[in-house]
Amino acid sequence: MKHIITIINNCTKKDTTVTIENVNIDVSKDNKAALSVKGEGDTTLKLEGDNTLRSGNGYAGVEKNDNTSSGKLTITADSNQNTLMAVGGSGGAGIGSDNNNSTSKLGITGGTITATGGNYSAGIGGGIRGNADVTITGNAVIKKAQGNYNGAGIGGGGVGNGTVTISGNAVVEEAVGGTSERGGAGIGGGGWKDGDVTISGNAKVDAQGGTSAAGIGGGGSGSGTVKISGNIQVSAKGGKAGNRYKGYLGDGASIGSGGYSSNGNTTGTPVKGEEIELDLSDMTGGFVARIDGKTESGHTHNWKEISRVAATQDSAGEVEYFCKGCGSTSVKILPVMQPAAEENSSDAAIVLTVTGAHAYEMYLENARYIVTADSDTAILSGRLGNLADLKAQGADTLVFRTKSRETALDIDAMLSLGVEDTRFALTHSGADARLTVGGVEHNELL
Repeated sequence: MKHIITIINNCTKKDTTVTIENVNIDVSKDNKAALSVKGEGDTTLKLEGDNTLRSGNGYAGVEKNDNTSSGKLTITADSNQNTLMAVGGSGGAGIGSDNNNSTSKLGITGGTITATGGNYSAGIGGGIRGNADVTITGNAVIKKAQGNYNGAGIGGGGVGNGTVTISGNAVVEEAVGGTSERGGAGIGGGGWKDGDVTISGNAKVDAQGGTSAAGIGGGGSGSGTVKISGNIQVSAKGGKAGNRYKGYLGDGASIGSGGYSSNGNTTGTPVKGEEIELDLSDMTGGFVARIDGKTESGHTHNWKEISRVAATQDSAGEVEYFCKGCGSTSVKILPVMQPAAEENSSDAAIVLTVTGAHAYEMYLENARYIVTADSDTAILSGRLGNLADLKAQGADTLVFRTKSRETALDIDAMLSLGVEDTRFALTHSGADARLTVGGVEHNELL
């Protein structure tokens, strides 16, 4: 006898928490749901160890249908070492609704999740013909969310709308829409349908649209609404039209709408999905990369800067890049510049300090921690412990830029000159530079 798990909570005043630990349920041949949640109350599903849930035809791997569950389902874990693999049967999402049902109030806040939808279904979200409202936040890691046929990676099932919110420190390593005539978005709507996506906080997202679908936004022939803010890192690749359908269906946008036919059927001409012009005003850092749908897997981007708007103390800046090799674009956000510290500041916080400039900016780019000051004469100072912290974040070079000089310091060479509390000062005066570490000159490093 094969066991299944059914959680029923009809108490609206109390959350029910159920922990699964190293559970392995495979009812893929028995037309059952491996785990289902029902009732009017809220439920928390806590993961411990490695868990695998595989459901049969017509059912989701972890099933939550609006017609049987009006409460909230939250999937969480104390550590991302705890995992869940959920696989839906034909017509059922990996996590979400089953055949012909929608899902909402579905949240993931922790753990490492791999979710694969059954035929015409989302990895996380709706089953076939199912709408979805999904929130991914906290420290959740989505290792991979794979839609099937015209299901979204995260969002609507085939012919289902998708509303998706990603925030906090959540990481979506791979969200892939399904491939069909009109595939599903990586994140957003299922084939034929629309996606409404919000990404904020420190979220990191990588999404790829299915056939003729947007990476983030609408499924094939669907439209998309996308809002972004915070210090997010986003990479989105639109889906190409399939070989059988490219005579009348266009490619999907990276971020925006799915490709479509000019007259809605096979006698029309292909129209590429529209790229949304994103509002970057609430971005505080990070980047947004739009990857051309024709870019081959494994391609290494050679980003070249094509425009720059400097950050000020009132607004963030933007640097736009273009990859000639594939036609992709990327926009990096430069944080709002911070007022320069007072010359006599004795602040011992773990930060670098710029004095002698009205404003400055600091950011990490390609293993180089770059400090730019809007002055011809300025001093960059700190402790070697600050540089050790930068190295731990992936930096191997400290770059100081002023109006007439740029100096690059090897962090390992600097760390060899003292201990954590050893102070250093790099002075720029016009085109001249001077470095002291622990009060001793070390201009040989310049």
